[in-house]
Amino acid sequence: LKLFECKTGISPAMAPSEEKAAAEHSPVVAELQKLDDKYFEFREAMSGELLKTRRSFLEKKEALMRKRQDLLMQAEEDEDMDANVAAHAKTLGTPGLPGFWLQVLQKSPDVDEEGAVAIYDYDEMVLDYLSNVRSEWLDETWRTGFKMVWEFAPNPYFENKELVQIFRTNTHSKYIREFGVEKLEVAEPIKWKAGKDVTFSEVKVKAKGKKKGNTKKVPRPSFFKQFRNLPGEELDDDERQFLSMELMEESDDEIDDDQMVEFLLCQYYEFADQLRGTVIPRSARVYTGDVFPSDDESGDMNMDDDDDDDDDDDES
Repeated sequence: LKLFECKTGISPAMAPSEEKAAAEHSPVVAELQKLDDKYFEFREAMSGELLKTRRSFLEKKEALMRKRQDLLMQAEEDEDMDANVAAHAKTLGTPGLPGFWLQVLQKSPDVDEEGAVAIYDYDEMVLDYLSNVRSEWLDETWRTGFKMVWEFAPNPYFENKELVQIFRTNTHSKYIREFGVEKLEVAEPIKWKAGKDVTFSEVKVKAKGKKKGNTKKVPRPSFFKQFRNLPGEELDDDERQFLSMELMEESDDEIDDDQMVEFLLCQYYEFADQLRGTVIPRSARVYTGDVFPSDDESGDMNMDDDDDDDDDDDES
């Protein structure tokens, strides 16, 4: 279960109609509103009590995550392993189990080469240096969004020690628990080292006559495209083509850039939300293939979110 439905913002409340204005003067409606307000007070009080339980849960969860990280950072001594291979393994993100997070991500159902989040061959070399993935709520209400923090070992690709995505959510009414993802921010851009930016490829450009040809950088799909500000950064031509084809399956109307950005934002958000609620807490079981069955076995999956908000209404 996902804590928030992926909507890009929430539609503003409708203007009061004449019927609503007349109803506000009805004594019966006024009494009903008082009952609603009383229920809301009870709910808020319950949320306060649940907050204490959440704090205790998060403390215990973080302790387990730290133990997992310690195990992954301890390089095993293998006398049969080639010395150069062993030395290289110690420089990777998880020396205790090289490539751990790469394989976990590859087994996540939202990572798909036909989707907005995919891992390509040139991404794998960078993700070998991924040492940890964790999430943080922006506040204790769990209503304003969360951070995804990607920690990396020193590597030959970029300078950043960590990449931070901030997903901000909002709602237009305190009376309903309906949230929308408003925007994606990055704490700082990726500081790629010279010639190491995997989001671009170098293509040779033919020169006229006997002149030597040059090369130019051309955007290409990459797992690391999701570390960007949305809305805010322009789409490249390949992204427009991919997104327009995806959206045309749902609508015959002409698709503009704003709609494409909204769709892409939702795709990034849904991936992050699945990581936060399911993949990170169960990463060992994802690694061994126990969490997400194969296509032949999957059927309809309904995974509980380990950080789900237990005070959601189940009333109908």
